[in-house]
Amino acid sequence: SSPGEADRVLNTIARTAQRLFEVTRTRIVLIDNGVFRDAAAAGTSAEERAGQMRGMPVDRDSIAGLAALERRVVHFADMKEHFDEFPRSFRAVRTIAAAPLLREGQALGTITIGRDDEVRPFTEKQLALLQNFADEAVIAIENARLLEELNARNRDLAESLEQQTATSEILRSIASSPSDAERVLDTIARASQRLFDANA
Repeated sequence: SSPGEADRVLNTIARTAQRLFEVTRTRIVLIDNGVFRDAAAAGTSAEERAGQMRGMPVDRDSIAGLAALERRVVHFADMKEHFDEFPRSFRAVRTIAAAPLLREGQALGTITIGRDDEVRPFTEKQLALLQNFADEAVIAIENARLLEELNARNRDLAESLEQQTATSEILRSIASSPSDAERVLDTIARASQRLFDANA
């Protein structure tokens, strides 16, 4: 129902994942010039979302970075034992899993789910489902990108057609009134006003 609205779809995925996996938080981040940017989240406050992932580099200091770089699902049953390995990890999360958003073998971002203050590992079935959610997120992103490309091409075509129509009107005016410069100039003025969306 929302082929061009990736944000809406990603937020639906985040909320559904939070409910289905019974987690405290779900976050979807996208990679932009080597850093993560938040795309969707559920179960975390706006302040946390604004501050935690913005501008964070895609490296092995975070669970999201590890999943993106290794292009695989990563899962830690108890993060308390691994905090030193991942200094950028959110300290309240105990059980965590992340899946990469892959397009043609390249990571576009990740989806991460976590349980705060509770050690309850995810099952293999849940981890496979998490990767399915990541794949659905990629489809939403790709659909939005393709729709934007199509809209841009349509705008270009419409603009080109409008320009050709204006040029054709002017040429017809010249052909039908070769000695009437005023009539031709009026046609040029009207075509220019319409084409450039001008007041006068």
